[in-house]
Amino acid sequence: MSSASKIDEFLSLPSAIITDGLLAVPLFAVQRLAVSSRYTLPPIGTPSFRAAVGNASETASLQALLVGPQRHAWKQGLELMANFAKRGGAIGRFTGGKVSGLILATRMSVRMNMHVTSLGFSASPQRLDTIEVTIELQHVAPPGPIDLLNDAGMLAASTATEFL
Repeated sequence: MSSASKIDEFLSLPSAIITDGLLAVPLFAVQRLAVSSRYTLPPIGTPSFRAAVGNASETASLQALLVGPQRHAWKQGLELMANFAKRGGAIGRFTGGKVSGLILATRMSVRMNMHVTSLGFSASPQRLDTIEVTIELQHVAPPGPIDLLNDAGMLAASTATEFL
């Protein structure tokens, strides 16, 4: 691979970004992205507002490559964010706990309040200068309707970026 193509690769937009509000880790070579939602029915007789809040369990799974000379710093950043997000993360400190965890921004969706459930790294001699990362995240919604409003705002933002 020539040095010009390496530069072009790093100047392109990443496929996904994981951030806690302070630190952002770009994932340029996402090989697999799976977002799934599991919906539960509310108990019979619950008010409609209560039925609309907290009825979904959402997970995201990413398999990507950390490429280039910054790969070790990005690996360390992912580990730090995974640990710090358990206690609310940087964005939780800024918002007073209204939003916590990590933000996952992909071309498929933008999700807030994500927490790492699994984080794995591997390297192989066939892929020099890369670290393969596997991340599983779960959406942990705070109680109340704020999360529904955040979701609507993030959907509008991700839809608007498609037309830019």
